[in-house]
Amino acid sequence: MSNPTEFTYKGRKALYWSVSGLRELTKTNPCYSKDQEKEGHAWFTVHHRESDWSEPSYIARGAKLVNRMGFIYAPSDFIEGDGLEFKSRCKAALRELRDEIMEMESVS
Repeated sequence: MSNPTEFTYKGRKALYWSVSGLRELTKTNPCYSKDQEKEGHAWFTVHHRESDWSEPSYIARGAKLVNRMGFIYAPSDFIEGDGLEFKSRCKAALRELRDEIMEMESVS
């Protein structure tokens, strides 16, 4: 997977990085993530469950440290509130987002 991978959710373009992909980029360019920042955008962390590293369980606003699967850089209103949880019976748009993240992560 090329890092970042561009995707769209609810009409908002976003960029996804795997944890290892962003780590590699910041080794060669320590300011890489800072250089991406622009007004009206924010970082989000994609988290996996403690027992399942293959599937995203929620997205939280900001760069978090625990159970990180990857990172999204998107417009600040990419998700409402401070987080978005993927539940087993989530709406179709959320299932598509979860599946897309899993696909991007599987090829990273």
